[in-house]
Amino acid sequence: MKVSASEKQINWYEMDQAWNRFWSKNRLDIDENGKVYRTNIPRIKPKGLNDPEWKNFKKRRELDG
Repeated sequence: MKVSASEKQINWYEMDQAWNRFWSKNRLDIDENGKVYRTNIPRIKPKGLNDPEWKNFKKRRELDG
């Protein structure tokens, strides 16, 4: 059975690297022509999201609500 890209499993280390890479980049914006570009403004990581617990995210969401 072939697995699509959206169903591919990744390990904790890869997810942690991607998470930190996302927050280390600057924000995106859209110019007057609708073109997306990267600004000089850094992204601000929300409080409480320094070490996400990806494994239990779905379970927590179900419990919260």
